[in-house]
Amino acid sequence: HGRKSHGAINDLCAELWPSKGYQLTVTHSTSQTINLIALAMLRKLHKISPPPYRIFTTAHEHEGGIGCFHHLPEFEVHYIDDDTLADQAIMAEKLNDLQPHLAFFSHVYYDTGYLAPVKDWFNIVHKTVPDCKIILDAAQSLGLYEVPFGAADAIVGSTHKWLFGPHGGGLMWMKASFYKW
Repeated sequence: HGRKSHGAINDLCAELWPSKGYQLTVTHSTSQTINLIALAMLRKLHKISPPPYRIFTTAHEHEGGIGCFHHLPEFEVHYIDDDTLADQAIMAEKLNDLQPHLAFFSHVYYDTGYLAPVKDWFNIVHKTVPDCKIILDAAQSLGLYEVPFGAADAIVGSTHKWLFGPHGGGLMWMKASFYKW
C-alpha cells in the first residue's frame, strides 16, 4: 500500500510541477534533505580536491538550509551582500574570485519574503564557474510560486509550509547529471 501511495504522490507532483530533466523524490524536510546532500557532496568533493569547499550564498539564508554547511568543517560559507547580487558584473567578479564549489540560493527569502531573481543568478554562476553545483531552497516558495526548473542541480522544498502537508516531509527534484556526479 505504501509503494502504491508513493507512486500516486509522485504522479500528482509530476502533474502539479512538470519538471523536464529532473527526477522527483518525496523525501524528508528541506533541512534534513540538505543535510544528506551535503554529506554526499563531501564524499564526492574529497575525491576531487582537498577542503575547504567554498559555498556562495546570500545573507538571507535560513539556518535550516545553510546550517549544515556551517557544522561541517570542510565547508567554507561565503555570504554575499545584496549590492553584489544586484549587479551582474560585480556578482560575476565575486564568483570568479571565489571559485565556489556550490552556490546555494533561496527562491524566496525567509526573513523578508523577497522573491529572488534566481534564474539570473543561475545563469551568472554557470557562465562564470561552470563546474559549480547549484542548490535551490524552495521551502518558502513551494506552493506559492512557479518552481524555476532548468538550471539548478537540486531543488528542495518542504510540505508543511504552503502545501499544508505533514511536518518533516519534503520534495526534491534532482537533475540526473547531479545524481550521477
